Amino acid sequence: MKRLLMIVAVCFIGGCADDLADVKQFVKNTQEAYRPKPEPLPEVPDFTHIPYTAKVVRSPFVEPVPELIEVQVAQRKDCLTPRIDRPRHPLESFALDDITMRGTMGAGSDILGLVQANGGKVYQIQVNDYMGLFHGRVVAVSNGQILIEEMVPEGDGCWEKRMNKLELISG
Repeated sequence: MKRLLMIVAVCFIGGCADDLADVKQFVKNTQEAYRPKPEPLPEVPDFTHIPYTAKVVRSPFVEPVPELIEVQVAQRKDCLTPRIDRPRHPLESFALDDITMRGTMGAGSDILGLVQANGGKVYQIQVNDYMGLFHGRVVAVSNGQILIEEMVPEGDGCWEKRMNKLELISG
């Protein structure tokens, strides 16, 4: 019985080995007939480089450099100017928009403000500390806000004082 099954299996497999070239040719022709033709690529215009030529003014592609402001301070001595020889506070490298008030510590007149800079680090701030890009001096710390006196350049080498505040944001 096993021999008979083997003979039938060999004949069956041998029958499948016929030449299938005509079937393969039919499949190939059918696939080519229904294959969509790709759309031609659009013409790409030539790139023309336009160099930035305004060398007299500050480049809009570079971050402002604090040293340029200090040079302006040194130019004018007959008007209000910030003190540039004082030690810098780490919060002076952040804009006030990038600093958030997170709370306070202490009691009475001994209140410290807690602020968080853009990088996520929390700093303690007290009266007469500096923060912000415009020589912002902390003048008052209360439970709900921090008052800051900034010195903003007028453009002619003089500076003017401007009051600003950071308010406590719950959440």
